Amino acid sequence: EVSSEGWRAVAFLRLVPIFPTFLLNYALGVSSIRLCEYIIASALFILPGLIMFTYIGATGRAALAGEQLLPRVLISLSLLLGVLMIGLMVRHRRATQNHKITPDQ
Repeated sequence: EVSSEGWRAVAFLRLVPIFPTFLLNYALGVSSIRLCEYIIASALFILPGLIMFTYIGATGRAALAGEQLLPRVLISLSLLLGVLMIGLMVRHRRATQNHKITPDQ
């Protein structure tokens, strides 16, 4: 449930850049997440995707200008994979926290 997770839910949703931002804004706006948590988590966790998309855009501009692309493409792919890995790591951590094994089991 998004409202009970607070900033963690916002962080996960912002780290995974496949969700449209405007839909997230509406969905999180009607949830019971505190405004302070929403603003701080959004500001921090939107940065990796923002940097990635900005660099990919700069790579596209460099391609149109006829510049050497191999280093830029490799960096762009690394940023893309890095952002996706962050999202997967957060998802994996959430899954393992929800299914903790106790010594009795």
